[in-house]
Amino acid sequence: MQQTDFCFEVIVHDDASTDGTANIIREYAEMYPNIIKPILEIENQWSKNDGSLERIMKEHTHGKYIALCEGDDYWIDPYKLQKQVDFLETHEEYGLVHTNCMIAYEKKNFILEPFQKEGVLNGNVYKQILERNFISTLTVVYRANLLKYAEQEIGNIRYWDRMMWICFSRYTNFYYLNENTAVYRVLKESMVHSDRKCLLYKLLLGTNDLLKYFDNIRIPTEDRHVFLVARSKELLIWCYFARDWKYADDFYKEIRNNGKVSLRDFILYHFVIRTHMPLSMYDCFNIMCKKLKQYKLLGFKNTN
Repeated sequence: MQQTDFCFEVIVHDDASTDGTANIIREYAEMYPNIIKPILEIENQWSKNDGSLERIMKEHTHGKYIALCEGDDYWIDPYKLQKQVDFLETHEEYGLVHTNCMIAYEKKNFILEPFQKEGVLNGNVYKQILERNFISTLTVVYRANLLKYAEQEIGNIRYWDRMMWICFSRYTNFYYLNENTAVYRVLKESMVHSDRKCLLYKLLLGTNDLLKYFDNIRIPTEDRHVFLVARSKELLIWCYFARDWKYADDFYKEIRNNGKVSLRDFILYHFVIRTHMPLSMYDCFNIMCKKLKQYKLLGFKNTN
């Protein structure tokens, strides 16, 4: 559906799926041989965790700009690429453009809902992106020459989109186009969303890889600290959803050690901890109230 005044190719990578996707890709490649460029694996590359997936994609990517759209998602704006490329062509100081998007849940019959981002800045976003990942991968277009920095810094660590954005933001400005150009689909049986514990462990895996990346580039201690506190708060939320009290204890200690406990952190943590104890909800609430009173006596002020 993309309407542009420049040529583009669609590189479709199938990582040895077993559901017939490869046959559909072949059909489209036959219909649009100048556009659809298939990469059909016979062995899963992602699971190798050796950088092979990134090397393969680089070998097949020849454009000046790169746009990403992951398997469950799709674009809805026929001028998405044109708008983003036009901006990059006229603003050399920017290396990446991302947009807003819609979200669609399978459990809600894929009715489109707004996925509004708040507080997203333009320009130098390095510090901001250490605290939270506000970039929707399915909406980005970035300069292909930025990949040289990823190759130098990330090495054989498994690539994550957050890692790439942090890497790129060290060298270029980002621009946010506040328009809905794509749809992020949440499937009940997708790898990420079907199991809350699965998602928690995926986030833990990504966190460990990010810390390895920080070691590679010798990130300043202050920047590492900013990331760890924000990440611990995010992971504490997922511990609540997954009812994982052991990890919740670790993350809460990380937050407390840095004096950044909010009222939300406090409530989430104690709900998770009490769920594995033989206590009624009434007992849990009473314990929380007593502890909250202690916090207030100690000067607990942050109620966000």
